[in-house]
Amino acid sequence: MNATKRNKKIGLVIVLTLVVSLVCGLGFVPNVRASAASGSCDGVAGHNVDYNNYDTRAAVVTSYLYVCSDGKLMRVQSLPAETDKNPEVLIQYYDSNYNFKSSKRITCDLPIFGGFYAMSNGYYILSGQSNPNEDNSVEVYRITKYDLSWNRISSVGLYGANTYSPFQAGSARFDSKDNYLAVRTCHTMYASSDGLHHQANVSILIDTTNMEITDKHYAVAYSGAGYCSHSFNQYVRFDGNRFIGVDHGDAYPRSVAIFKSKSTTLGKFSGSHDYQDLLPITGNTGDNYTGVSVGGFEMSSSNYLVVGNSTDQDNWSASKTRNVFVSVIGKDFTSTSGSSVVRYITGYPEGGKSAKTPVLVKINDSRFLVLWSVSNSSEVSDKETIYYVEIDGAGNKVGSVHTMTGHLSDCQPIVTNGKVIWYTWDDNDLTFYEISTSNISSTNSVTVTEGHVIPASAKADSNGVVSYTCERCGKKLSFTVPNSCSDWWNSVAMYTSYSSYPDSVLDVGDVLYLWYQVSGDYDVYSLAYSISDPSKCVFEANSLGGTFTMLKPGTLTISVWPKYNPSLTKSYLITINGTAENEIVIDKQPQNATVEEGKIAYFSVKATGEGLSYLWQYKYAGSSTWTDWTSKKTADISVAYAANRDGMSLRCVVTDSFGESVTSDEAVLKYKEAEVKFAITGQPVSSTVESGNIAYFEVKATGKGMKYLWQYKNAGSSNWTNWTSKTTAKISVAYADYRDGMSLRCVVTDASGSKLTSDTAVLTYNTPFAITTQPVNAVVNENELAYFSVKATGKGLKYLWQYKNAGSSNWTDWTSKKTASISVAYADYRDGMSLRCVITDANGSKLTSDVAVLKYNIPLAILTQPQSTTVKTGNLAYFSVKASGKNLKYLWQYKNAGDSTWTDWTSKKTASISVAYATYRNGMQVRCIVTDYEGKKLTSDAATLYYN
Repeated sequence: MNATKRNKKIGLVIVLTLVVSLVCGLGFVPNVRASAASGSCDGVAGHNVDYNNYDTRAAVVTSYLYVCSDGKLMRVQSLPAETDKNPEVLIQYYDSNYNFKSSKRITCDLPIFGGFYAMSNGYYILSGQSNPNEDNSVEVYRITKYDLSWNRISSVGLYGANTYSPFQAGSARFDSKDNYLAVRTCHTMYASSDGLHHQANVSILIDTTNMEITDKHYAVAYSGAGYCSHSFNQYVRFDGNRFIGVDHGDAYPRSVAIFKSKSTTLGKFSGSHDYQDLLPITGNTGDNYTGVSVGGFEMSSSNYLVVGNSTDQDNWSASKTRNVFVSVIGKDFTSTSGSSVVRYITGYPEGGKSAKTPVLVKINDSRFLVLWSVSNSSEVSDKETIYYVEIDGAGNKVGSVHTMTGHLSDCQPIVTNGKVIWYTWDDNDLTFYEISTSNISSTNSVTVTEGHVIPASAKADSNGVVSYTCERCGKKLSFTVPNSCSDWWNSVAMYTSYSSYPDSVLDVGDVLYLWYQVSGDYDVYSLAYSISDPSKCVFEANSLGGTFTMLKPGTLTISVWPKYNPSLTKSYLITINGTAENEIVIDKQPQNATVEEGKIAYFSVKATGEGLSYLWQYKYAGSSTWTDWTSKKTADISVAYAANRDGMSLRCVVTDSFGESVTSDEAVLKYKEAEVKFAITGQPVSSTVESGNIAYFEVKATGKGMKYLWQYKNAGSSNWTNWTSKTTAKISVAYADYRDGMSLRCVVTDASGSKLTSDTAVLTYNTPFAITTQPVNAVVNENELAYFSVKATGKGLKYLWQYKNAGSSNWTDWTSKKTASISVAYADYRDGMSLRCVITDANGSKLTSDVAVLKYNIPLAILTQPQSTTVKTGNLAYFSVKASGKNLKYLWQYKNAGDSTWTDWTSKKTASISVAYATYRNGMQVRCIVTDYEGKKLTSDAATLYYN
């Protein structure tokens, strides 16, 4: 058959998306993915897969999850904007099993969607609009408040705000405290003197009760004001009343930076900020490319944590591979003190895998998850690997890195019902992912297919219109599909000249390349096909159409048509030439095998032919059904022991490169009872465990009807004792200090009564030499005993107390004090004495305890009053007072006979005084004021001096 060939060069400008349906005949079978939960008919074209990943500049977050008070999951999704229309936001509700419940849509107040945030008092949508004329009367940001049923309540906005275009080259994120909502976002600014619209961050605080802006910052400033330019990503948190921001800067500063407002007044943040670099970025100030992206900001009990990815900053201009980092800084940082610590989660070598932007999830104040995927050509797009690891509140890795299959998105994962949850959106397919917080290796994913369900019987009419009733909601719908098509073929290679028909005669191994082109207003063009004999040809789809590969000689018909419009079917008869001379010959059939229980059985087949492949099949005893053993695809196989395989039949299907197959004879596997020798095959092993821990011992033996009885003898004993509660092969031994050095062995008895005794194992406790309880200061009353003690762990401990009296600098061994607890008898010179204990273990190592101080509580009291006295004229008189207390001071007073006023006798400052004779002192009274170390005072009784 001759036909005019039409040459068609395939250029890069031609991009054709095909949805290929596998069809057994000319009838169409729709390509519907099964899902584990019921979806809605509110399907929308769009994506969020990998939207969390960016190279330099972030983007507005479009996807959100929130748990409502009734337990439902609320999905909030910004939809792609239509021309001349404000963007819509899709709100959908799902139950805990991800079954769709209800949905609604709202339209944003302003033309650019900025973000969503939920508070207990309502839902909030941030939107904005460009201001090309730099008009201060234009509302460039608006925060709109809705109630919890999505009824609009009110809004508040910023006008002008030095904003040329909002949300440019960055994102918008939110946090709340009490009734205050914080927004940190970005903008390009009014043109500067160089004529350029430079970019920077923007911060807004709103009192949501009154919907009033209480503080804002959008002017050009400096880092100490919380300003960052350019700011390629923004995060915000409240820490107490303080406003904390994190930005990805490329100039001022050129770093991932954290800013903390110095204002502690809730609702205020502008003015002075403390700030620190979390990850300094090399390169020239203002170079947009930084080799860095930021993926999350959270707070632990004492630190701020930021995750991101970064190239090798020491080789900034050449490095392309990125690794995941977590930067940690204490909450008490200031602009002049405190510094961050950068810890790398991954260590991918240059030129290999490269980490995409990671995600940070807070489980609680001390547990966080870091999730990421990688850029690697070997990764399959629909089966990407997610890596994740737990970190603690200081950014340290906890445990190993885990993996799961799936994707990340710009939906920030939430924590609810013991799970970390997020979702991806790929047109009509929503996939919800789960990681258990109690066992992070446990994961799950549930795919929900949305959109109207088209019946398999749906076909286009002569005008290309497909009318159908949705199998999900019952709604009558229609759409238009292509009413014409063109198919272009070649059998040489892709990206070469194509003709309007395929070559009708091909050889085995030849490939037909199809470029399939359709026209019409149907927005998803798709190809359906059929192959009359699928054993002779196989189809593989690609972005232009697909390839048909010839498998074996014969004839077949290939048909192609647009999905839903089989009236446009085009069919081609193909003859395939090839040789079938090398028929498959089985030279050696599989043989029956009888092996002992527990042993491996081996089967083999030998065959000749071209390009042979093997697939073994099996059927259990009593079954008539053969099952493909998909893991057994070699000529020689081994079959591990399993009791249910006794009597199993096996055979091998041998297939050549032409697709021809031959099936071998059957072979039968039988087991015979193994001869089991009574023997101990694994001896107990001595164990050293930490004090307080359980120790484990195990014996392994072969034989029949075995019984176990463990025996023990404590250290120093020569007698074995039956441990009648320990009658299993593996035992646990609870901690008890007297068991240190215990010997254990097991007596194993078989069904015949024969006995074997295992080797001896020894239990040793690893008791660290440490002081666990320090001596503490003691304050006791006068004449009372004082007690001091120290507690320590270790072996063979000895104690020696030391002391030094108040005012001394030398320690003295107290050789009579050699126990962990001591008593100290009262002696007034011991007031203020220091004590400590030197502990020595069996190895001679020493530890010295903390110092404890002994003080006596001696109350201030006058024990003996001054007494009146009569002396001979001209003689001395003596007076004294006796008192108890600490650091006593004395001051005597006097008043002469006839006086009413006491006078301090400043020369009399001792407990006992003498009074010289003077005639005027006849009848004089004296008393003493006693003062202790605390300043307390007591005044003695008065005594009178008489002369005889």
